[in-house]
Amino acid sequence: MPILHAPILEQAGFVNGALEPVKNYIYQLDGLTKYLQFSEPIQVPVGGKIEFSLLRPIGSAGMNEYVISGESDTNTACFYSGETSLFLGSSGYLANLMVDGIDNNLLPADGEFHSVSVESANLATEIKNLGCRFSFERLLQGSFKDLIVRDEQGVVINHIPLTNKAQGATQLPTVGNVSATIANYTDTWEEV
Repeated sequence: MPILHAPILEQAGFVNGALEPVKNYIYQLDGLTKYLQFSEPIQVPVGGKIEFSLLRPIGSAGMNEYVISGESDTNTACFYSGETSLFLGSSGYLANLMVDGIDNNLLPADGEFHSVSVESANLATEIKNLGCRFSFERLLQGSFKDLIVRDEQGVVINHIPLTNKAQGATQLPTVGNVSATIANYTDTWEEV
């Protein structure tokens, strides 16, 4: 038995049984059948923020791919409307799209991670999916990591690293109680 035993840290993927750092991986969404769906919608209050990192492979040039969506409509939508341009749904539920900390809607397919953040505006909203539209179509090719949802005071209310290969198809949160399941899961992880 190691000197320090922390089962909750093991479950969250921070250490393995020998208290060695766990390797981080990214999961490759193929743009055809794979996407992430939350165990329940994550509520985002007015003034709250949705943050994540997104990598699109070099040469992926899909159009109209959804990055985030709600459970049953496009009120909470962020999607590509071209090869590199991100747009928010016209409902006004989301605003202030930032890419790499800049008020910018360009997110290239360059094989690098880029940070994306968006605020809940006007009405409280929710997110239910990453990498697809609410109807499970218009799938994204790429990889997500570090989904963080903050309340209106900036307090983290949900965090799912999305990098723990040992957790397999169901990625557990480190903050909050909503997990993410990879639909049509196969072992397509890549070490980072």
